[in-house]
Amino acid sequence: MDFIYQEKNKMVLGAAGRNTANIGNDYSLSYGEAKNCNQLVAKILENPDNCQELVDRLPLKHRICILSQLASLIDPRIDTLNPQMTLIPEGSYQLGLSIENLELEMLEMEKIGIGRSWIEKETPRYVSSLQEFAIGKYPVTNIEYLQFLRENPDKEIPSSWFNGTFPKALGNHPVYSINKNTAVEYCDWLSKKTGRKFSLPSEEQWEVATGNDDYKQYIWGDKFNKEYCNSLELGLMNTTPVGCFIESRSSYGIYDLAGNVEEWTSSLYEPYPGGKFLEDGFSKVDPKHPITRGGGFNGAFDLTRCTRRHSLSSITPLGFRLCESFN
Repeated sequence: MDFIYQEKNKMVLGAAGRNTANIGNDYSLSYGEAKNCNQLVAKILENPDNCQELVDRLPLKHRICILSQLASLIDPRIDTLNPQMTLIPEGSYQLGLSIENLELEMLEMEKIGIGRSWIEKETPRYVSSLQEFAIGKYPVTNIEYLQFLRENPDKEIPSSWFNGTFPKALGNHPVYSINKNTAVEYCDWLSKKTGRKFSLPSEEQWEVATGNDDYKQYIWGDKFNKEYCNSLELGLMNTTPVGCFIESRSSYGIYDLAGNVEEWTSSLYEPYPGGKFLEDGFSKVDPKHPITRGGGFNGAFDLTRCTRRHSLSSITPLGFRLCESFN
């Protein structure tokens, strides 16, 4: 990864700490807290294998600060050609929303103006048998996408990159504002580079990765907490470095499945087994619309639900994570 930045770590460390000491609202740090974070970053650089484990022990604003500093250095968690993947075993998995739970969900969803059809298409709950696969521990980041662009300069530049310039201070934030075809091209490129089989996850694989075999609304439980993921309610209105939210880490150890950026899947909308076709704003435009999952930094909390089925809209910050097959 030394192709990324030429600066010495110590030269940028202090500046990175100052830049992240004031990130707004309740997540700003005092000078003393930022200095302590600098010291922890130095420890991480000396022992990079324990980066995520160390960060997970800290309060949210410290996690954001430390991982933001690593964006301006070299984040040891990110290796474009050897991404961290989590193995999901072969098995039968419970997916979707039961009819009984639909009525309970609608009591809350109707309060924020969510129509019944938007949630009913998560029904009925069903069992799916999946072969073993692996899924990215984190969404694909800006710095990974930069390497793809360097080798494929004719490919799509994210519109979220101001003036088409790589956002160095956001290197370990998830890349977003790219279309589905481009995400597939990234997977194909990485497959050729590594000799492995990468693709976008299906929506079934994505939902299994949340570890939600025993139904609950969110990865962490049935009650939303605005500090557990980067959604509209958190108030940052921008991406955060991958891996900031330990509370929304799934039981498989996968981060950012709720909030930060919404994620492409390989699936197109169709009713679940035993269900019926439901018309909503997306299906009126395209009955076979692409399915996206997880919600983003500018989306309301309902989109962070484990079973929520969404799609492309004009304001959705869409990124992706990798899936790897072995057959």
